[in-house]
Amino acid sequence: MKNIYLVFILFYLQVATSQTPILIADLNPGNEESSYGRTYIKLNDALIYTATDGITGTELYKVDEVNGIRLLKDINEGTSHSYPSEFTLYNGKVYFFANDGSGDGSLWETDGTSSGTKKTIELGSNSNGAPRGLIVSRLNEMYFTHGGQLYLSDGTETGTQPIMTSKPIDFDFEWNQQSPTYTLYNDGVAFLTEASDFVELWKVENGVVEMLGTKEIGFSYEYYGLVEVEKGLYFSISFGSSSTFNGLYFYDKSTSVTSKVSDIPPSRVVDFDQNRCIILSSGYQILNGDLNNTEELIASGYADLFSGSILPIGIKDGKAFLFASDAVYYSDGTAAGTTKQTDLEPYVSPVIIEGKYAIWADGTSNLFDPSIWYGNLEDGSTTKLYQYSDSSRDTDSVVPLGVLGNKLYFLSNMDSDVGKELYSIELNINTSVRNLNTQSPYNLLNIGNNFTIKSNKGAEKFDVYFYDTSSKLVERTRAKTNEVFSFEVVPNIYVIKIIGKEGIFSKKVFIK
Repeated sequence: MKNIYLVFILFYLQVATSQTPILIADLNPGNEESSYGRTYIKLNDALIYTATDGITGTELYKVDEVNGIRLLKDINEGTSHSYPSEFTLYNGKVYFFANDGSGDGSLWETDGTSSGTKKTIELGSNSNGAPRGLIVSRLNEMYFTHGGQLYLSDGTETGTQPIMTSKPIDFDFEWNQQSPTYTLYNDGVAFLTEASDFVELWKVENGVVEMLGTKEIGFSYEYYGLVEVEKGLYFSISFGSSSTFNGLYFYDKSTSVTSKVSDIPPSRVVDFDQNRCIILSSGYQILNGDLNNTEELIASGYADLFSGSILPIGIKDGKAFLFASDAVYYSDGTAAGTTKQTDLEPYVSPVIIEGKYAIWADGTSNLFDPSIWYGNLEDGSTTKLYQYSDSSRDTDSVVPLGVLGNKLYFLSNMDSDVGKELYSIELNINTSVRNLNTQSPYNLLNIGNNFTIKSNKGAEKFDVYFYDTSSKLVERTRAKTNEVFSFEVVPNIYVIKIIGKEGIFSKKVFIK
């Protein structure tokens, strides 16, 4: 019999005080910009992002607290750009597309070291364009497309296989709405494609492709905002101001029927939790797949949202900070639980999440004086961390990237002598560990390799991850309260990470 010893661990962040921003390095000397700050990801104790020093093109860089900024690899050597994109965490590494000059782009991986940054799959050239859409399913399967071909991959050349489809498939990204046309769905991926005067909704799961439905739309249209809720999928179609095809649509997976929810397509559609999504039109609304149950959270919208700009919104574990044009609101996803927290300047940066905190900057454009803020997603409190005394110079004058140790790292062009460069500011973030044997709202039980999650919070869904001692993801699934799920693993020490409404919890497992 396998013996399993379990220890709960919860990591939480406490933020206090503020300091003065410190320039990490004038990477691109003079007043030139080193980075635009739209491609970045946190990997262990480092941030991976794209930048240029003026000698190389836009390439892959790393910053950490010990070594500062350094180039990981000049992928497209010389002044040419490799434009690393679509950073995706998979099995303890970051996978991404980059162009080394040999074709449209290739699949690369990095473990955060120069020697560990390497090309894994040569994709070559294709008349239909560059590779797109790295996404990892809940079964730990990675999908992407290139030149109309859909691939299933484990990140290696030998472990990457084309999937047979009846038509060319390309995962796409609608730039105007900053929205991919693909999303996680059940244990696979759902995606939208075009076909003459129709938009088609598909899914791929376990390497098998299936059409879910079609919708007539007309010519020269945009489709975007594909997001999963428990009951199905939402997506939007925009075709001019007077088209009868315009609107928000819902695919009900219980009936396989697609219905129009609204004649007005929202400007943004965002995942909120396992059951609901948020849409932004004239205001913020929350939807759960019930066509007769749409709840308004905030009557006013975000007026500073332009074509191609990112909606500032901070969401975690069923709590959110929502931004109107002059204020930030805290919401639990209900109208009664949505309250104004504080006034803000316009032009809010993209929001990053670190532990239980959302971090953002306001006043980042049009000569407003920027400030850096953080908000507690557990109680809704907000704190101004730093106030600039000078006016913003251009768009995106302050862009938060991530937190390392006790410091927030962000891009800023507030100093005209150095252009847009990377800065840090002290957050006084303390990471503590406490035993949750008695406090945890979740209880993980097992018989052999069969597990059940018990909860005192009622029925809910969980994302469950199974890691080995090298932090490699071994298994990944979605589970429900009181339902049995299984992991087939060899004897070893593992960590099971459970993500539920009450937060993220880890359980160390020793299987003999």
